[in-house]
Amino acid sequence: MSIALDLYIQLVKAGTDRVEAMYIAEALETIDRRYPQARDIPPEERPDEPPPENELDIIQNALNRLDVKLSRHLNRRTLAEEKALKGS
Repeated sequence: MSIALDLYIQLVKAGTDRVEAMYIAEALETIDRRYPQARDIPPEERPDEPPPENELDIIQNALNRLDVKLSRHLNRRTLAEEKALKGS
């Protein structure tokens, strides 16, 4: 199974934000182990990345993208929990 799919399944089953954070950290460690050569590629040579900006801007953009993804996931999970409560 892919790392992304494994992570998604774990996030769906996670009961708390702390458990979700643990799963995300584990997925990032798995990516690091599976693709160690990615750490050795200078940012300007990585495909599909915008040209280097201020390092702080790059980090902020990455955090914003992650925040959007996590917000979407949590909203879907909240809606599913509300539906389950109504059905009970």
